[in-house]
Amino acid sequence: MWVEFAALIGVDERPEFAPSHPWGCHRRRIGDRVVFDHVIAALVHGSGYERIATLGCSDRTIRRRLDTWAAAGHGRTLLRLSLAAYHRVIGLDLDDLSVDGAITKARCADKRKAIVKFYLNLAAALTVIRRLINRARTRYRWPTRPTTRRLR
Repeated sequence: MWVEFAALIGVDERPEFAPSHPWGCHRRRIGDRVVFDHVIAALVHGSGYERIATLGCSDRTIRRRLDTWAAAGHGRTLLRLSLAAYHRVIGLDLDDLSVDGAITKARCADKRKAIVKFYLNLAAALTVIRRLINRARTRYRWPTRPTTRRLR
């Protein structure tokens, strides 16, 4: 999933230092991979950014980067890419798709709506990728295939 997301956000196109800094020697930018891992940890564990922040990546960095990614719409694109991958490998059977109309979401401020949508799309993409791996594990063989049913 990281490879697809890195291509979306253009990891290779970013400079190591901020070119607009007057001295040209500001602190290095924290890697997108590090921030993405923290976002995934927050999503999986359901904890706040303060709890998952480390010395190498602060909670403010996670929030700022997440705001940028959500504003650019990368969550929806990642979900579409994961659904396309699932369709290529397994095939989507939309006749069996059911939607529960009783599920409601809590209201949130307009400022945070993009973040909530990003997280929902990211969670859906993770679910699709995990389902893809579980279904493909029994149908196909590849050298790095998981040997256990439980994915870590």
